Amino acid sequence: MQNERKRLLILLNDKHFASIIAKTANSHGFDAKICDSAQDAKLRLKKDRYCGIIIDADALLQMQRTKSVRSIPIFALSNGADSKLVSKIRELGVKEHYFYGHIRPSELIKHITAITQ
Repeated sequence: MQNERKRLLILLNDKHFASIIAKTANSHGFDAKICDSAQDAKLRLKKDRYCGIIIDADALLQMQRTKSVRSIPIFALSNGADSKLVSKIRELGVKEHYFYGHIRPSELIKHITAITQ
């Protein structure tokens, strides 16, 4: 029986950073998929199972928490510490919140690996 790699869904406005995270995740044994839009993410979530979602805080607010993702850990990234934004994403059940420029992709993937095992 073949071991299936855990899938990560990535929806970030910064496509370059998304590709770096995907490459890092793939090198750590994940099967990372980058989405182009919230709609694309919703379609992928209906089609496949994911162990985690890495998402921009803004995109998370667009998607909200749908029934299909309630059990999936969400890891949100944002540019700043706007207290209203942080409160809102916490209300949506975000597992961890990170700031762009304050976490390296390898650190992020290590955190996700520890949480999703």
